[in-house]
Amino acid sequence: ERLIGTLQTEDKSFSGLIIVIRDVTDEVELDQARELITTTLVHDLRSPMSTVIGSLDMISELIHNDMDDQELLEQSIHVAKRSTKRVINLVED
Repeated sequence: ERLIGTLQTEDKSFSGLIIVIRDVTDEVELDQARELITTTLVHDLRSPMSTVIGSLDMISELIHNDMDDQELLEQSIHVAKRSTKRVINLVED
């Protein structure tokens, strides 16, 4: 990072320059690491949450259509719970 400023005398005439050069390598690397973590987290959360939504949609459809398929309902609930637990484990780790 480079900053340049001018120095002026009391009568506003040019007196000199101030140049500050700062190494921002560590900050750039930290930003890149944060971006990678965020991208990975979003990717890892998206899959189980999509499964939860799919399971809940299936349950909703079964209820809406008055279908009496207890085994499919229980299986859908089980899948939603398992995926939700996976998200919780990802967040806790």
